[in-house]
Amino acid sequence: MKVNKRIGKLKQWTGEKLGGQQKTELSEDFQSLEQDVELRKAGVEKMYSVSKEYSKHLTRKLEAEGTDTGKVLPIDGLGLIMANHGEEFGSDSSFGEALLSFGKAQQQMATATANFADHMNSGWLTSLEKSLAQMSEYTNQRKKLDSRRLTYDAMLAKVQNLRRRKETSRTTCESQRIDTRKLAKKFRNEPSLFRIVRVIN
Repeated sequence: MKVNKRIGKLKQWTGEKLGGQQKTELSEDFQSLEQDVELRKAGVEKMYSVSKEYSKHLTRKLEAEGTDTGKVLPIDGLGLIMANHGEEFGSDSSFGEALLSFGKAQQQMATATANFADHMNSGWLTSLEKSLAQMSEYTNQRKKLDSRRLTYDAMLAKVQNLRRRKETSRTTCESQRIDTRKLAKKFRNEPSLFRIVRVIN
């Protein structure tokens, strides 16, 4: 049964592609919704790939001397070097004070960047990953719908074919009955045949 079903689906699919079979059309609302989903899917995929790269860029760390971990964000490393260099000038140097305050500001920006990257990874990227999983589930369900539509169309074509055959055979039977009646009438009306039949009986 499964083989026949698959053959029917294959015939239907080929017929649709070659233009011989008619395809069951989906409603306009469904098609509109499908276009909307495809548009969203493309957008989410692009946003996810770019956001992932952006997150990698934000969290990329460099080797730095004088730190506990040995690796820091580039902006944090710059702030650390500026602050250390500013301290070397002492508190009476305005250049040293400016370097120190600018270095501390850079370190605060590094902390804010790290927090932003953490929130981005735990919130935004996780949300996009869930959306991608839902889009993948949608794609799977859409494939199932297409498969079932092909099965439905193949079965519908079979039923219509059987109906046509039935009507054709019914028409043929009726025409055979009419031919038999005409032959019987002709047989009765023809005198020589009528005599032969009388003699035989």
